[in-house]
Amino acid sequence: MVVGAAGTILELDGTSWNEPPITTSARFNSVWGDPDGNLFVAVGTSGAVVVRRTGGWSAHTSGTSETLHRVWGASSSAVFAVGTGGTILFYDGSSWSPQACPTAEPLRGVWGSAATRVFAVGGDGTVLRRDGSSWSEQNTETTKSLFDVWGLTANDVFVVGQSGTLLRRTGVNAWTAERSGTASYLHAVAVTAGGRVLAVGDWGCAPKVVEKAGAASGAGS
Repeated sequence: MVVGAAGTILELDGTSWNEPPITTSARFNSVWGDPDGNLFVAVGTSGAVVVRRTGGWSAHTSGTSETLHRVWGASSSAVFAVGTGGTILFYDGSSWSPQACPTAEPLRGVWGSAATRVFAVGGDGTVLRRDGSSWSEQNTETTKSLFDVWGLTANDVFVVGQSGTLLRRTGVNAWTAERSGTASYLHAVAVTAGGRVLAVGDWGCAPKVVEKAGAASGAGS
């Protein structure tokens, strides 16, 4: 599944790409699907949200006109979308609701190890952590804009951003800067089950692969 400008959504049926009828001119910035393929969610400009369940895609009322940059879910009944103005939305499987956010910075990345352990990142070095049902700011000691977050557990998390910024969380509230080997903006990061970290960015920046020494123990606080 890929998304893009002018309401574009493309689905791969195994051999070819198909474009479902989506009646919106919004630019979609992110798409997420649950592992079973029962739910897909795409988010974009002006608070655009569309959801696919059995029977096709349908537009949802998000309750915001802010641009939504990223979406991630712990399950089909616990989906988070983040965007400009410190926007955080939660989908419980039937409707979207705003969550109280301690910052007005634009949020550009979201990931979690569970519905009660979620991280969101954004402008001015912002890293937020959802512990249970509330969000709080984490001290990262950077003012660089952060664009994406991913990890293995709640205690082994990677964040990438402006000017090659690469942060790693290896314990409770412990964020450290690591050398990425580039000054290019890093826009996306992914972590494999084997512990390899891949970050990609601007200006033809070659993928940066970091061999992780080992996951921090536990997925708790």
